[in-house]
Amino acid sequence: GIRWMQFDGIPQKPLWADWVFNASPVIEEKDYLPFKKREETRFLLGPQYALLRDEFCEWRVKRELNAGVKRILLSFGGGDDRGCTLFCLNAIHQMKAPVEWVVLSGSANPRLEDIKRLIATKSANRIALLVDEKQIAKQMVSADLAIISGGVTTFEAACLGLPSLIIQIAANQAPNLAAWEKKQTAVNLGLLEKLTVQRFLKEVKALMNDAQLRKTMSLRGKELVDGLGAGRVADALFAN
Repeated sequence: GIRWMQFDGIPQKPLWADWVFNASPVIEEKDYLPFKKREETRFLLGPQYALLRDEFCEWRVKRELNAGVKRILLSFGGGDDRGCTLFCLNAIHQMKAPVEWVVLSGSANPRLEDIKRLIATKSANRIALLVDEKQIAKQMVSADLAIISGGVTTFEAACLGLPSLIIQIAANQAPNLAAWEKKQTAVNLGLLEKLTVQRFLKEVKALMNDAQLRKTMSLRGKELVDGLGAGRVADALFAN
């Protein structure tokens, strides 16, 4: 007789929970109806339910959109980035633009030592490495552009209005990446293994030079993710 909420990733199995949560930008309730086994089940779906820490709601109001790009953030999660950071660092070494690069990484990244060595030998003055950074929202707000992977960071960037280029580092990220691009919040660079340095640099430079597109991405991201998702989930759980 205990009511419960299920965190789900993709509609594929019978669902008996009282609430089903999925913040994916691509999922709709109609996708779940064939798997719904109880009339009482309610669905909490879409980016408006994204569960983000309070800091993102606090910092989003402090963000100012600059006309130019002076600071670019690289963030691919706190664990194994599948080599994405090294790929990007090797690529941006070819860029001559006067841009400050900030790399966020976790101490659990098995490639961390390689990342440190690469930064020490290439463009050390332009690239800052922050390991296990605690103030993620503050770092994101101070950036003009982000290059990220397709996980939770996409919701964080959208909430802060941070224009992004997203690289897929896991198979299950593909639908979300396509959805973020369709909703005009990010540029989908596709699967890391298929991404060339030439295309990467082309897309980064194009977004750097398109202030109007960055503005559109910023506004659309904030519309989709307002940082109040946790409150909406709590309201649903205690509604009756």
